[in-house]
This record gives sequence, structure tokens and C-alpha cells, in this order.
Amino acid sequence: KLYEDEYVLVVNKPPFINSNKDFPNVEEVLKRKNKDYTVVHRLDKQTSGALIVAKEKKIFESFKELFRKRKVKKVYLSLVAGNFKKKSGKVNVPLDGKPSKTLFRVLEEFNGTS
Repeated sequence: KLYEDEYVLVVNKPPFINSNKDFPNVEEVLKRKNKDYTVVHRLDKQTSGALIVAKEKKIFESFKELFRKRKVKKVYLSLVAGNFKKKSGKVNVPLDGKPSKTLFRVLEEFNGTS
């Protein structure tokens, strides 16, 4: 658990566990602990990071609307093997068959890692 209040729980999703759907997933783990919570967004299975979980259906619906209206800004910090030729840029590569746009900026490079 990274954060919790009366409305949301924020958990650190480990890599290779699904956010929701497909087994095993974070929602299923919470349900086993008698928590009928709903994952607000998803992270790719291979990705670790903070995952927002709504404690009530109306909170989930509010977050869903914020994501739908693109009012949520997502920021990821990654460690990448290799060095980039450009220190910033944009990548347009579909993820799971859906359009995806990623803006990136290299913060630091060391020992063949960015």
C-alpha cells in the first residue's frame, strides 16, 4: 500500500501481474481479502508502478470520467538498457492494438543505461 483514504487505495503493482481481468490480477487479490474494490486504470502486465483502486462504485465512475476526458496526466519513470540518440522525442507505437503516443525525455545516462 502506497496511500489510502476513505475513497481510494493506491498500491504498488509488481511486474507480470495484471491490473484487472486475466488471472492473476490486483482486483482478484483484493477480493480475496474481502475488499470489493475496482481498479481505476491499468498498467501493462510487464510494468510495475502505482495503481489507483476505487473503494466505491461512484468513485470509480468519477475517475473513469476523468480518464475518458483525458484530464489525468500520466508520468512514468523508466530505466532503459542502452542510450538514446535523441534526448527527447515522441513515439507513436500502438499498444495492445490501440493508438498510443509517448513523449519521452532522457534524464540521465550511465553505464549504457538511460
